Amino acid sequence: MSSSIPQTAYLKLVDVWFVFCIISLFLVVVTVAFINWVRKCAPSILLRVKGSARRTQKEAVGARRVALAAWLNLLCRLVCPILTTLFLVFYLTMAALIEIPKLDITLSQ
Repeated sequence: MSSSIPQTAYLKLVDVWFVFCIISLFLVVVTVAFINWVRKCAPSILLRVKGSARRTQKEAVGARRVALAAWLNLLCRLVCPILTTLFLVFYLTMAALIEIPKLDITLSQ
């Protein structure tokens, strides 16, 4: 397929699409790794755990880790589709506005 696309020095829409796909997949993997790190081994100083009379410090840190990981997961589940939709609106608008040049192609028999 790439042999049928003429070589150009400028950015094409297909390049923008591939870069978006690669960056979005990379960010999803990084986000999942970060959420798992928060859930399993985030330091207690980042969690802002206050002293509790009923629970020990370790239980409070564990509960805060799970709550923070759940909150981050929910945030990412809302933000990722919104950003993807905004990109698609931008991308499809640009694709609709770009003028496709007519090529003089004749088929020889």
